Amino acid sequence: LQYLHGNVTADYVFIYFLDEVQDNTSIKLTNIDNIGSEASSNEIHSDKSDAYAFSKLAREMYLLQSENND
Repeated sequence: LQYLHGNVTADYVFIYFLDEVQDNTSIKLTNIDNIGSEASSNEIHSDKSDAYAFSKLAREMYLLQSENND
């Protein structure tokens, strides 16, 4: 089992897009590649590591949102 950061697994990140129109609502499952080796450790992560991990997750969310709007 690989972790993106803390207890967020790289294989199971759910992205929700909720809309008042039910047909526009989507639930997606994405896989994030290229996670750092420190991600699977149980040690305390630095602020830089936290920011990096969140930026990877935010980027994936943005890309999925962009795909949904196209």
